[in-house]
Amino acid sequence: MFSSSDIPQANRIDLLFTTVQAVERGFGTSQEIAHFLREFTGDSFVARQGAYYGDACVVLGFLVRGETGYLLTKRGRSMVVAIESGSAHKEMSEAILGTPLFSLLCHDLGFTSTHEPGLNEIVNWISSHTALSVSTATRRASTLRNYVSYSLENL
Repeated sequence: MFSSSDIPQANRIDLLFTTVQAVERGFGTSQEIAHFLREFTGDSFVARQGAYYGDACVVLGFLVRGETGYLLTKRGRSMVVAIESGSAHKEMSEAILGTPLFSLLCHDLGFTSTHEPGLNEIVNWISSHTALSVSTATRRASTLRNYVSYSLENL
């Protein structure tokens, strides 16, 4: 059984890279990450969304929560190097598919580069593996599918 915090709410994978860079540059709180994302994209971000991206990076092993905010892990430092060297997509894909959640999801639903389960299948999977409501599972399903599809395309 997975907890709600195991299932990312951050839906833009490109901004996961940006979040790692933000923390590496000293922007470690949810509010600071939201500010960094606003500056980077020109879009509107609030602290809650900064937490979504920070927490997604925690799930993937790039960050940990410290007393004063998010901190880079060893894997996070490797991602910074990968971003600079141009190998970040492979690093991100390996991090996603290496988590227990995504590994089991792919196994159970038969995700492959040529087979992508429908959203209803993913919603049902989330509902059977978490205590999330169906409405919350429905919102998270497209994010999970997006992460897996991205990963399979970039390995």
